[in-house]
Amino acid sequence: MRATESLYTKIQRDDSLMETLDRGNNEYPFYYYMEDMSQFDFNCVDWHWHKEFEFVWIKKGDVTFYIGDEQLTLHEDQAIMMNSKVLHEMKSVESAIIPNFLFNPELLAAPESALYDKYITPILNSTMNYVVFDNSELWREEILSIIKEIDNGYENRTMNEITTSSLLLKLWSILADNIDLSEYPPRANSEIEVEARLQIMMQYIHANYSSSISLEEIATSANIGKSSALNYFGRILHTSPVNYLIDYRLKQAAQMLLSTSTTISQIAEQSGFDNVGYFCRKFKTIYGMTPTEYRKRQK
Repeated sequence: MRATESLYTKIQRDDSLMETLDRGNNEYPFYYYMEDMSQFDFNCVDWHWHKEFEFVWIKKGDVTFYIGDEQLTLHEDQAIMMNSKVLHEMKSVESAIIPNFLFNPELLAAPESALYDKYITPILNSTMNYVVFDNSELWREEILSIIKEIDNGYENRTMNEITTSSLLLKLWSILADNIDLSEYPPRANSEIEVEARLQIMMQYIHANYSSSISLEEIATSANIGKSSALNYFGRILHTSPVNYLIDYRLKQAAQMLLSTSTTISQIAEQSGFDNVGYFCRKFKTIYGMTPTEYRKRQK
């Protein structure tokens, strides 16, 4: 079996927030993961996107998805597909088991082929960010059943490439037959621009989080005003630029606590906090323990 199987607990991203995890299997670009949300910091799979289609089954627990500017919570025995290149984040309050798999669109058909142009390109280019699968309609239930079959095959190591491809084609055939793409017109240039400017601001925060930066500076990095910056972050990320900055600083501080022996006060300063007391209070609010306790417990 050549498909990737693993559990990973850190999202690796480049400056554009594209996931950069080395999946290591270009010969057969299908990747299966069995994940527990409690293994991620804050029970959160951070904002990212990738060129693959992604299917996630909620095997146990509840998971809240932030997809573009939408938010939805899925419960046990529901599943979801995220379209290619869609920015998304996943969170859970408690432990949640989420088997998931990703595959390149090219696995279904060769690019520029008639099959690709007719059944894949329209979905790739549409504003359909996601589809939910449950027992509300027969076709959604059928796809959910296929997702479970794929998960069962990889969890028990009984699945091979031919069976996987056959099931994916069956899944995609059902999806293409039942999705009304007239409800999801091609993405407007204005929406592409909003997402691009948001990513520029996020990149600016990632590059300058250790310095004292203001809302105005964040907005200026994308050549927009402060009100637009607040709107973009609120509409798509459901937070403010300043809160995003603080959360990012805390995540960087948590990494430093684990990977260095630097003092707490130095870590606070290096992660952009000019007051160690404020840093410790914010850290405890988010992580549920002091920086010192976090360092000792994780080690």
